[in-house]
Amino acid sequence: QVVRHLPAELSARLVSYAKEHRLTLNTLLQGAWALVLGRTADRDDVVFGVTVSGRPADLPGSEGIVGLFINTVPLRVRLDEAAPLLEVLGKIQTAQGAVDGFGFSSLADIQVWSEAPKDQPLFDSLLVFENYPIDRSALLERSGLEISGVRTFERTNYSLTVVAIPGDRIELLVMFDRQNYGRAAAERIGAM
Repeated sequence: QVVRHLPAELSARLVSYAKEHRLTLNTLLQGAWALVLGRTADRDDVVFGVTVSGRPADLPGSEGIVGLFINTVPLRVRLDEAAPLLEVLGKIQTAQGAVDGFGFSSLADIQVWSEAPKDQPLFDSLLVFENYPIDRSALLERSGLEISGVRTFERTNYSLTVVAIPGDRIELLVMFDRQNYGRAAAERIGAM
């Protein structure tokens, strides 16, 4: 795993740019990831996994169901170097909205519905946008608890996963399978 924190100034500029153009920060990061994949593979059509979460308003009783409503679905991005950046980002944001409609479909079902070859995975990289704000310090202050030495270990089934955590300094975790990627490659990806 490689961890990178974007500078505070860059993080603030990205948030400001997203707000100014009525985009989400997630859309900007998905656009950046699509560009990294496209340039790395020299392709103008890329597919990567994204996580979708939320409790659908149309699911009766969803407010009383305990547990996470998280799923991984493919997001296809067609890159057009001649198109203005805002146009590409707008298409990504629209595509993300369409993807949400498949948030409770299995990848096996999505693969059957898609034009993708049935003997190949839909994608081999995953971008996770962890957008659930938790003020841990306030939580600990109110509870009187003291926690130390906390370590977490996250793992996915994908050879390359990028986790983006918004904040004053956007944090990027690049998790990679050592059989497919070297640490230097993961560090270059985190620096792009």
